[in-house]
Parts: sequence; C-alpha cells; structure tokens
Amino acid sequence: MKAVFKKEIEKINKGLQASFQKIKKELDSYLDTINQNTNEIQSNYEFLIELDKKVEALSERIDELTLMINPKQSFINQEFDLSLREQEVFLVLYAINKKFIISAKSLSFFVNSYII
Repeated sequence: MKAVFKKEIEKINKGLQASFQKIKKELDSYLDTINQNTNEIQSNYEFLIELDKKVEALSERIDELTLMINPKQSFINQEFDLSLREQEVFLVLYAINKKFIISAKSLSFFVNSYII
C-alpha cells in the first residue's frame, strides 16, 4: 500500500515538475519578448530625440530665412517671457509718450515710483 502511494506521489511530483518547466519556458519567452520590446522602445526614443534636434535646426533656419525675406515682420508674432521687473520697465516705457526722450536716470525714477 505504501509503495502504491509512493508511486502516485512520484507521478504527481513529475507531473508538477513538467508543468512548472512549461510555465518557466513560457515566462522566459515573455521575458525575452519584453526585453526585445524595451530595446525597440529605447531605439525609437533615441531616434525621436535625433529627429527633434533636426526639426529644431530646420525651424531655426526657416526663422532666419523668414527674417531675411521679410525683416519688418520679425517680432510681430513672437512671445517674450519677461520677469516682473522687466514687465514694470516695459509698462513705464509704454506709458510714456513716444515723443519724449527719456534718460536712464529718469527711467529709473519712473520705475522706482511705479513700484512704490
């Protein structure tokens, strides 16, 4: 009776080992596929970085050509990020009539008066 149970247990053990081996092979296959996809994603990312650099260079060249062709329209559609201090100076300069010639000392006075 013990021998029968022992054989059954060995049979079940061998079946489990075979099943785990199949599972391990499948998981290894999935791991290889994931690694290949990761490498492909990395390669695509590097390609996109290089492509972005080239597009940026082309954009700069187009901007230069646009300036050469039509210099009057160079700053019309551009946005500038100004610091708070730069915005204050711009506001003072904008508020002063264009007919006035303003010295740096006067500008300093107006800007400092505006801040206070």
